[in-house]
Amino acid sequence: MTQIKKAIHLNNRGLVSLSGADKKSFLQAIITNDIEKLASDSPLYAAILTPQAKYLFDFLLSQNADGSVIYMDCELTRIDDLLRRLTMYKLRADVEIKNISDAFNIWSVLGNGLGFVDPRHVELGSRLILAKDQKPDMDIAPYENYETLRLTLNIPDASKDIEVEKRPVLEANYVALNGVSFTKGCYVGQEVTARMQHRNAVRKHIYGIGFADDAPEFGTIIYAGDKKAGHVLSSQNGLALALIKDEYIDAEHSLSADGKDIELRS
Repeated sequence: MTQIKKAIHLNNRGLVSLSGADKKSFLQAIITNDIEKLASDSPLYAAILTPQAKYLFDFLLSQNADGSVIYMDCELTRIDDLLRRLTMYKLRADVEIKNISDAFNIWSVLGNGLGFVDPRHVELGSRLILAKDQKPDMDIAPYENYETLRLTLNIPDASKDIEVEKRPVLEANYVALNGVSFTKGCYVGQEVTARMQHRNAVRKHIYGIGFADDAPEFGTIIYAGDKKAGHVLSSQNGLALALIKDEYIDAEHSLSADGKDIELRS
């Protein structure tokens, strides 16, 4: 996919900073990915889970050049809940946690080497953190362009697509999105997540789907004949994501939602 150089302000994203001597060990004990792989030129995608391995929050992690500050690029509307959860886990750890969303904007920069490459998928472009009064020196595109790209690449959007406290992140394709490590030490929800992976116990996943015209609304039931196969997630125009049982992802099953035929996208 060839991308024209452009920048998109991700106005649905916020920013949390973590500093202090224990910031990495603190995160290592609670996130799905291995914090030791984080470097100034190597960001991480990760999540925080319930003890039952259900989704709570996800975010992109980056750090400054000297490693003294870790930045958490997260869902803006749930940032207060995230801060409360981080504070609950902090206990006596030497970590200072701040919401710095008022001072910075998050940008997606497509077709350019600025910032750090989104660790979920290279075609998502780069992430760039800029002060509120700054903009990238290139064409600015509307947010709808980013949504089209995200849906085209089958990337779930935080709690919009992953049900909080209900959905195991393996159903949200976290392995393919580089969001979980199976070699690091324990973290909240690790045992259940590892058991699901090693026993091949995940029976449904998020898939990309398409419609000839506008997609049905979020939550619309997807049918395979007269059987419920899943439901529609976020969408824009004819592009959508859907949570579908794997058993119905084959040429033998025709899927539909709200009477509209569904095209499965790779």
